Amino acid sequence: MSKDRGPLALRISALINNNVYVNWVLSPLYFLVIFLVLKKIYHLKSGLYVGSAEYYSFLSTLVYVYASKFFQPDLDHHMNRPGKGSFPIPQELEALLAPVTKPIKKFIKKTRSKHASGGRIVKILMKPLIFALWLFDVMKDILPTAWNLYWKPFAYLFTHRGVPHWYVIGTWLRIWYVMFTLVLISKFGALLGHGELTIRYLSPLYLWCTSFFPWEETWGSVGSLLFAIPIYLSDFFHITVDAVGSKLKGTPFCANLNPRGILSTMKNSVKAFLRIG
Repeated sequence: MSKDRGPLALRISALINNNVYVNWVLSPLYFLVIFLVLKKIYHLKSGLYVGSAEYYSFLSTLVYVYASKFFQPDLDHHMNRPGKGSFPIPQELEALLAPVTKPIKKFIKKTRSKHASGGRIVKILMKPLIFALWLFDVMKDILPTAWNLYWKPFAYLFTHRGVPHWYVIGTWLRIWYVMFTLVLISKFGALLGHGELTIRYLSPLYLWCTSFFPWEETWGSVGSLLFAIPIYLSDFFHITVDAVGSKLKGTPFCANLNPRGILSTMKNSVKAFLRIG
């Protein structure tokens, strides 16, 4: 049962319990730290060009912010998984682009009706724009569904705020899930006689995954700093915010009301069987 809290405590709780918001607020500090690391430890030069410390710091911060929105511990949620209705275009970005996309759509609609019986040149010139907006709408419909379905088995395997919400281990679980998918695709491609193609296109992704593990050679590289470190830190703040939010609300971190994952159910069944035996 939650404890009674004052209005100020409730406001603070509501504010810091927004994991994505906290990570976004911390993103300038993250950029500064990564920039200093690249300058002092990796000895990258400063400048506005590809390969500079600023360039890699920006990419790393982008991964940090993007992961906090989509590739986060709440992918273990049964219903409200991140990106279920927005992957890979955040609602914030869509709202930011609305002042541009809405007038364009309105202009296209008006122009098409005006030149319905003529204006062949206008129609030809507008086709690329119409196709681009159509592709944008398709991405909004198909990719979120595909992303949601892809993580559905993961969510049913684990309990929400269970092991996937452990520091480091939770991050590894999601990476192992991606690596397992890549191995399956590779094996399937080999069976179809396209082994070389799958290796060529999937190997960079697999190497990206290995950069998360300290026992791999890719650990500690610039690639690790670009991809692994931002996701580790994003997860760290996400889980910490969840823990602090639960503490302020006076509720358990992993509530008993959360649906049990398949692995947790199997473990409890085995324990119950052993006790009976």
